[in-house]
Amino acid sequence: MAALPSMAILLYAAVLASVLVLLFKIAYSYFWHPFRHVPGPFIAKLTSKWLSYRDIAGTRTASLHELHQVYGPVVRVAPDELSFADPLAIKDIYGQGTPYMKSPFYDGMHLGTPNLFDQG
Repeated sequence: MAALPSMAILLYAAVLASVLVLLFKIAYSYFWHPFRHVPGPFIAKLTSKWLSYRDIAGTRTASLHELHQVYGPVVRVAPDELSFADPLAIKDIYGQGTPYMKSPFYDGMHLGTPNLFDQG
């Protein structure tokens, strides 16, 4: 019987810790994240699940188009992901010698020899 109160305390501590982590994540996203000034849906600042849902539903392209109509040429679509709708940004983002790192997505395109897709 003495184990029940200690289990309740552990459960309470776990719930409290989860709430604190969530509050810290929200505060970090709003006050300290490098993309904090980029507009976008509230949920996109907290999780990439919103974007994953759009992928699964097959509405990512239409959803991004709608977001750009609402928020402008640069939109935050996930905690660490931005979407650009400005054609002039293509050279800055994808051009040779830019300081931007490619996504790990492109690592899967390595065919044994350097190629256009896997080079930073």
